[in-house]
Amino acid sequence: PVKRYSSGMYVRLAFAVAAHLEPEILLVDEVLAVGDISFQKKCLGKMKFIADSGRTVIFISHNLNAIISLCGRSLLLENGNLIDNDMSERVVNRYLRVEEKRNSHWMTAERKIHDPLTLISVQVIDSDGNPRSNFNSQEPIYIELCIRMDEYFPFLKIGFDLTTEWDMQVFRTFHNDQFETINLSDFKNGLYKFTAKIPSNLLNSNTYYVTPMATIHNKKWIFEEKRLVSFTVSYIDINKEYVSGKQPGIV
Repeated sequence: PVKRYSSGMYVRLAFAVAAHLEPEILLVDEVLAVGDISFQKKCLGKMKFIADSGRTVIFISHNLNAIISLCGRSLLLENGNLIDNDMSERVVNRYLRVEEKRNSHWMTAERKIHDPLTLISVQVIDSDGNPRSNFNSQEPIYIELCIRMDEYFPFLKIGFDLTTEWDMQVFRTFHNDQFETINLSDFKNGLYKFTAKIPSNLLNSNTYYVTPMATIHNKKWIFEEKRLVSFTVSYIDINKEYVSGKQPGIV
């Protein structure tokens, strides 16, 4: 009957067999990525029981809370290389710092040219200009696009889409949406930065993705790079007398 099992059912069966064989060393690789909450609780309970009985559990996971609660010591690996070996809380904090920079910043390695311009980098920064991927709802957020202009085309528009993790569109904006429109015909060949400010108290708790784009109005798309960078907003209640918890809606 196992030939009709889903991948999740295979993992559940494998964990059940391995855990009940009472091995001296139990290697568990991303078992919490499948199954419902009840199964995950059983897995955590079984691994804790095995560890408390004096046997060794090697737990491989991206579930940071589970790592901190189960493991006294952790290893951080990247591309097969050992990056850190320390107490779990310290290793998790280092991992979060690495991911913070990685998620909030993108830079092309090959410098692929899109006629008539090249997208060099995209980053999410705070009001001090620091790349970040975690904000609270009281903070403004800045999206910065670095573009190399190779030549000017009439009706060129540069901007981005902002979407949620479920791909719901929050808004689309271009450089000429502001009142004092930037005239790209005044630009000469070179590098330019376009920065959009998302004001505080606008976005709700969610993970958001930035899709930079450039188009010649009503003619063609030059590029549309899907979900290059992301950031997370945590809602903070500023009026506890009337509002409790996250507000409904995206904004």
